Amino acid sequence: MTALNATDEKGLLEKIKKGDVKAFEQLYLRYDKQLFYNILKLVRINEIAAEIHQDVFLKLWTNRSRIDPDRPVTAFLKQIARNMAIDFYRKASRDSSLREQIALTMTEYHDPVNEHILLKETNEALEVAINKLPTQRQKVFRLIKLENKTYEYAAEHFGVSIGTIKDHMAKASRFLKSELLTPEGKIASFVLIIAASQL
Repeated sequence: MTALNATDEKGLLEKIKKGDVKAFEQLYLRYDKQLFYNILKLVRINEIAAEIHQDVFLKLWTNRSRIDPDRPVTAFLKQIARNMAIDFYRKASRDSSLREQIALTMTEYHDPVNEHILLKETNEALEVAINKLPTQRQKVFRLIKLENKTYEYAAEHFGVSIGTIKDHMAKASRFLKSELLTPEGKIASFVLIIAASQL
């Protein structure tokens, strides 16, 4: 998020604190696109991101009397966005249809299985899930995902076609995603943690 220089931002915040709508609009136009992009990284669903985005600025406006013009507004916007994203995931953890929507949307942005490999805590859950795969599929998955081998290498190694390897990987990924998306929404929470660190 590209900030205004300190003097310009302070001047805008002082005006907003006094209820200057035009100053608020100027601040909004300066930060709205990047904030929306950052929120989208957190929640992965356009409609939810748009809703949180508007709520963040609404909260800034309704709490304008408490603005400290000497503090960067970006930190305030980011904190509100994080808190609202966390609230969204808490709601999702209790809503099965929303969890399913998150799972479907997440596949367009990243591979949750790869990111699970990055954390020790989720490594254990992943290992349990991998062990439920058919033996040959386990071997293919481990070779490609855990040993970082190519599909071509795996096909030659197992003496099968690349298409067969792709089929194994597609089925393994679908199974593992369903196993790792628990009723408590652990994948969703994990994605939030990763994305929040980038906001």
